[in-house]
Amino acid sequence: MEIAACQAVLPHITPLLKALSHPSRLLLLMHLSQQEYDVTTLGLAANVHQPTLSQQLTILRQAGLICSRRHGKKIYYRVAEPQAERLIGNLQSLFKAR
Repeated sequence: MEIAACQAVLPHITPLLKALSHPSRLLLLMHLSQQEYDVTTLGLAANVHQPTLSQQLTILRQAGLICSRRHGKKIYYRVAEPQAERLIGNLQSLFKAR
C-alpha cells in the first residue's frame, strides 16, 4: 500500500495499535483470539488480577476490539474486531519464527 493510500486508513489503525500497546491488553487479546472467556477464567488464564483486568478490558471494549455478553451472573468476552484477530495471529506467527 502506498503512503498516500495509508493516510486514509491511519485514523482506523492508530486506535487499534494504541489499544494493543499495553502488555496486559495484548495478552488478553491473545487469549480472547483463541476463544470466548468469562471474566474470571480470563483473568486466571492471563494471570491478570483485579483491578487491572477490569481497567484493561474497559479500554479494549471502548476501542471496539472486544465485546461482552451476560449469561446469568457471568460476563463473557470475545474479540469483536476481525482485524485485531488477524493482527494478533500475525504477531504470534512473527515471534514464533524467532
